[in-house]
Amino acid sequence: MSVDEIIQRVEGWSIRHVVLTGGEPMIFDECPILCAELKRLGKHITIETAGTVNRDCTCDLWSISPKLSNSSPVGYTTGEWIQNHDSRRHTPDIVQSLMQRGDYQLKFVVGSILDAEEVLEYLAELQGWSRDRILMMPRGTTHEELVLQLSWLGDWCRNHDLRLCDRQHIHWFGNKRGT
Repeated sequence: MSVDEIIQRVEGWSIRHVVLTGGEPMIFDECPILCAELKRLGKHITIETAGTVNRDCTCDLWSISPKLSNSSPVGYTTGEWIQNHDSRRHTPDIVQSLMQRGDYQLKFVVGSILDAEEVLEYLAELQGWSRDRILMMPRGTTHEELVLQLSWLGDWCRNHDLRLCDRQHIHWFGNKRGT
């Protein structure tokens, strides 16, 4: 869709908040234009990003989800795509830049203690972050997988004074589009 088509749709809804998500919304050259138009309409804008693309967009909340080593698509795609992903996923300099632009949250998807410890290593590469803005989300696409992850993650978050962010929509509806 073009920016004009998106804006026409948004104008037809009585909403205040707009979330730009994807894939990765920051890869699109038109993202800054879309954000400017949404701001013109008085919308609260959240951009959900992996923090791998540095683009000058205006938003109210940067929801940054840095990709850990557990995000590698090994077994799902070709070697070239895996190599591209792995070489581009770790960008603390871009994450730091986005954090300094305004309100932010950092959301990490973890599936093991090793992943959680990798989060601490990632955070050590960043300056000036606040513990109440760090969200730890269990990795899983079924209720059972999430319950298993939550069996250790809640305590780990309490011990490290970080926030737990469950995936309630999966508990309620399953892993379905539109939830």
